[in-house]
Amino acid sequence: MLRPEIQEYGKDILESEIFKKALKTPHHLGTTTIGSHSLSVAERCLRVADKYPGLKLDRRMMVRAALCHDLGLTDRPHCNTMGVLAFSHPVYSVILAKEFNLNLTKEEERMISRHMFPLSRIPDTMENWVLVYSDKYCADREIITLFRRKKPAAATY
Repeated sequence: MLRPEIQEYGKDILESEIFKKALKTPHHLGTTTIGSHSLSVAERCLRVADKYPGLKLDRRMMVRAALCHDLGLTDRPHCNTMGVLAFSHPVYSVILAKEFNLNLTKEEERMISRHMFPLSRIPDTMENWVLVYSDKYCADREIITLFRRKKPAAATY
């Protein structure tokens, strides 16, 4: 169940064709989809905001940036190698958000373009740092699931 804040702040994004595609596009070695990962990142951003209310984080901005941060991975004409993808997808995510009229603010676009720190420019707001942390946290948890799967029984002779 989505938090009401994610539904409220991200309604236009969640209903967009590009996000619907993201919900079907595998991500992190097939452990999730781009859309599910983005929803997890949005949820993690809100949990940080809940835990540290004194930071007075812009919850709307974090949710919208989180939902769009990996859209550039849904369609990959901008590169053909994984190494380049890490550098290029943040910028392509912003381009796709504009193409699909998601009406991101300049601050949200900047957060998305910097979410791959240290591979991108350094984040310049606390909200951006929370997005970077949340993305890494969720990605790590998703990939770790591969190692928690049961290993096949050893062959006996």
